[in-house]
Amino acid sequence: MDGSIELKSKAGVGTTVIVKIPFKIGTQDKNSNLSDKLVSLDDYSVEGMRALVVEDNVLNMEISRCILEDSGMEVTCAADGQEAVEIFEKSAPDYFGVIYMDIMMSKMNGLNAARTIREMKRKDARRVPIIAMSANAFAEDIINSRLAGMNVHLAKPLDAEKMIVALKQCMADNSDVKLYEDL
Repeated sequence: MDGSIELKSKAGVGTTVIVKIPFKIGTQDKNSNLSDKLVSLDDYSVEGMRALVVEDNVLNMEISRCILEDSGMEVTCAADGQEAVEIFEKSAPDYFGVIYMDIMMSKMNGLNAARTIREMKRKDARRVPIIAMSANAFAEDIINSRLAGMNVHLAKPLDAEKMIVALKQCMADNSDVKLYEDL
């Protein structure tokens, strides 16, 4: 980048840090209209979308299923990460519009399941939103879920509105997920 960092320090006075980053000021494309690019989440519908819910706790699975079905979605459930990987692998491309994934599960945890799905050699594997659902919501947990290829990290207990808003935000973004190795 051809930048520089300069430090000046005097005992008993303090330290001055100067960071220089050269850049060119961009020009606005006169043909683009910012208002054309702004989209409301209300413009996105989840009606008829197929969701894969991955949850090892039966009560949490049922709550998730009910929330999503009440929103008009078709729901398939998996009891652990390994089952989710198998269901996704056997599904037709673009069959699932979203995967809601618990993190802490037996057989295969949600992080490993998300990585496995993202590494599959099919176009929808990097595109399908994977939304983490976890009781662990510290910064480290959120970072780990993102590094595993998950789009969003929702903290439990689950909130119906947050589950749908998170999905609509993923739909608005709709770019392939970059894995840690790609960065």
